[in-house]
Amino acid sequence: MIGRTVEIQRLLMAALRPLTGDRATGTALVAATSTDVRLPKGSFAYPVPESSAGVALVDDQRILFTTADAIASAVGVSVPMASLLGGSRHNALDAGTGLLWDPPVYGLEVRSSLSVGMSGGMDPPALAGFVKEIATYEDVTGQGRAQDFFNARLQGYAFPAILIVWESSAEGVLKGRNRKHRPDTWSIFIVSESWAGEAVRRNDGQHILDAVEALLSDRGVVDGRPFSDPPARVLGRRKLSATESSVRALTLATWNTVETIDLRTMDIDGMTAEDFGALWLTSSYTFQSHPRDVADLWDVEPEELVVDGDMEAVGTDAWTEVGGALLSKVAGAPGGGGSQVLTVVRDGSLLSAAKQVILTVGRTYQVTGWYMTDGTCQAKVQNGNFGLALSTTSAAWVAFDATFKAQATSIDCINIANADGKAAFFDNVSVKDRTPVTETSPIVRVRMASYSQILGSFDEGFDDGFDV
Repeated sequence: MIGRTVEIQRLLMAALRPLTGDRATGTALVAATSTDVRLPKGSFAYPVPESSAGVALVDDQRILFTTADAIASAVGVSVPMASLLGGSRHNALDAGTGLLWDPPVYGLEVRSSLSVGMSGGMDPPALAGFVKEIATYEDVTGQGRAQDFFNARLQGYAFPAILIVWESSAEGVLKGRNRKHRPDTWSIFIVSESWAGEAVRRNDGQHILDAVEALLSDRGVVDGRPFSDPPARVLGRRKLSATESSVRALTLATWNTVETIDLRTMDIDGMTAEDFGALWLTSSYTFQSHPRDVADLWDVEPEELVVDGDMEAVGTDAWTEVGGALLSKVAGAPGGGGSQVLTVVRDGSLLSAAKQVILTVGRTYQVTGWYMTDGTCQAKVQNGNFGLALSTTSAAWVAFDATFKAQATSIDCINIANADGKAAFFDNVSVKDRTPVTETSPIVRVRMASYSQILGSFDEGFDDGFDV
């Protein structure tokens, strides 16, 4: 599991990605060492290209990440990849380039590889406000280091550049047993260089500083992933003096919850954890909006909203065609489940689709499932005008997983094709309501191999019968 501070660093880079141009995309072949392993969406990997002399070096300036969930088997699975930053330099990562997962994923082979090389990356326009590099930097301590940026030439990075520096974490606020809500402080340094003169360097740096502030202010989610709650806040801006370069800095605050992992053994009424065959694995909190209703106090999984999401029903009556799409069921079993999949064939419209009207605008949902194509089009999952997941043209099953706030009432499974007769396939499509509940009463649930008990206390005079 990636450390939260490193994850926020990379999400900061992703948030600033528009300043670097368009992302490149490709496909990795990922295999498990034995049993199947889940590779989550948003897993990071370093490319390991080989030099002309055959020497393989880890490239920490072209980080890639997975854009959908996948289940890796021993024979391997195709996983869609994208570059964390934009730029044409990612297009040089050809098929066969090695990938080193960071952090390593237990049960996966040590090194995977690109089965389809990266392509589509584009450099930003040569205009003020864009940058050539974004990187994290550990050796910046304050205003006295401004000149060091230029002298070290950013370890070979190109100008203009943005440096992301984690500065500190403050003491967190207790949010229940084992959880603290903690602020982190970051410095974002903008280094510009131009031989056209100081005025050009100064103006270029100011344009970039303004763009950074606009991209990060009040940002809570990046690429569909939680980034800061409450949203990030700009604490201040400043300039530093340096010879032959212009350095500006922005101070940013983010907030995240830190959870302590508790591995203590336990003793209940004289019975130890060994009696149950397990340890006290973790303490988790559920915040409910109606503490007096006992039924609401259990941490239950939200109900499934999609009808015939597993595609095992006879016919396609549960799905509504859009754009003249031809809907049918064919044999298939992605992810090891079921025997049928839904086929969406274009017939007269660029965006042929199957949809279900099951959402409430403004609520938060999670959609998961699998898609693939016949190799000539793309499969897409969408809500209103908001794209949630987009496949490549690969004729291999890929898992998708997205959390979103509904902009419209339908969930759409789309076939993006340039000619009639081309097919996209969908299976195991699931939508669940993940709207946060009001934080009122903390409940602690203890899970063990063969024993479950709720420990906690309920507010407003409710006698729960338990002592903690």
